[in-house]
Amino acid sequence: MANNPKAIIAGGSLGGLLVGNLLHRAGWDVEIFERVAGTMDGRGAGLVTHPEQREIIWQSGVARNAPLGIWVDRRIVLDRAGNVTGELPLRQLFTGWSRLYHLFHGVFPSSNYHDGLGIVKAEQRSDGVTAVLSDGSRRDADVLIAADGVRSTLRAQFAPEVQPEYAGYVAWRGLAEESAFSPATHRSIFEEFAFS
Repeated sequence: MANNPKAIIAGGSLGGLLVGNLLHRAGWDVEIFERVAGTMDGRGAGLVTHPEQREIIWQSGVARNAPLGIWVDRRIVLDRAGNVTGELPLRQLFTGWSRLYHLFHGVFPSSNYHDGLGIVKAEQRSDGVTAVLSDGSRRDADVLIAADGVRSTLRAQFAPEVQPEYAGYVAWRGLAEESAFSPATHRSIFEEFAFS
């Protein structure tokens, strides 16, 4: 890949891995730098996919026959007693953050994924960009992509005026082991997208 265009990606989560895989399959030499050391397992929660998302997942190198998640045929609303008080037929594929992370990570060249090593700043050159890494080393590339999340060091460098703002609400999401549900609860919500 010595003569191929070079991309450096700040952030090795879903966005960085997806873009990294797409560029790699387009012939780019790609390196991903993730500031968190070790696997990023256990982050995120459930995700609902759409046809366009599944297509881009496959274009990133994930095999079309790789199990992405489970299909759910409808959404239901339950009352306090567990009775269905409303339903909407809507077939969708549900997956999890961790599942997509492992699929994307599994098809990206492991030698080009560097965890525990973040990008602290970028220096623009006339012929490209230099990434300054948290260990003091430097990497040159044609392009640098910031996919380093809400605490992005690159966004802070280039657009310090852009700050997260409170949206006016708090949403709590949680995960529970399937085995922790009572048999009645399991029967009422298994294979459903349930609201209560």
